[in-house]
Amino acid sequence: MAELLRKKPEPPEKPDGAPGWMVTFADLMTLLLTFFIMLVAMSTMQEERIKVALGSLRGALGVLEGGGKTVKGRAELVALRDLHADVKATPTNINRAVDEELAKYSSDHHIQIGHAKDSVRIVLDEGLLFGEGSDEILPGAFPFLHDLSLVIADNKCLVEFHGHTDDRGSSNPRLNWEVGAGRAISVLEYVRKAKNIEAGRLRAISYGETRPLVPNNSAANRRRNRRVEIVMTTSSEHAVDAVESMSWSTGTR
Repeated sequence: MAELLRKKPEPPEKPDGAPGWMVTFADLMTLLLTFFIMLVAMSTMQEERIKVALGSLRGALGVLEGGGKTVKGRAELVALRDLHADVKATPTNINRAVDEELAKYSSDHHIQIGHAKDSVRIVLDEGLLFGEGSDEILPGAFPFLHDLSLVIADNKCLVEFHGHTDDRGSSNPRLNWEVGAGRAISVLEYVRKAKNIEAGRLRAISYGETRPLVPNNSAANRRRNRRVEIVMTTSSEHAVDAVESMSWSTGTR
């Protein structure tokens, strides 16, 4: 009996491993550490990427229902990406691109480039593009048209090709319409094929003899009226009448 009284009770057994709350705390710390490492690794720190990352983290932690922030962040990312794709299609950038890429042709008297608020108009006379009465492009025009196709492809602008003639076919107006249309289409097709430009951004129009630059009262004036005009704009509603308020900066008028 005395031995039983002297025997000390054994301490209760301790559970193995860390307390339950420690597991949750460690998981949270790991997630936060991973998140901040990711932020440091994102050297550009673009706003749209951070929004997506924040949405993903909050959704993973259960802060938001259904990860709603993640979905919104992705939608904003798509919208910003679409906006960036259209940035180049602005009058300012079109004017700048034309000035930078086509400046080397400024001394060519066959080429005039006019600048307006909403568009750029390029006038190419018959001497550069075609033989008399023909709609087959002369090889001398290839370098300019190739460089022009680069500007059009890079700027995602809308482009119209206007064919014009003199009045010598006034006895058969259909002939002038056909010649104007054939020349506009020939230039359009060359530019389109050079850089595989989307056909939906291009349009060919024939004005025949109806929009002369100068009176058809001399051989020199008739030569000026036989031309193809190229109008580059961000909106088709401005293209047809873009000749108004032009500031001509290349060549002579």
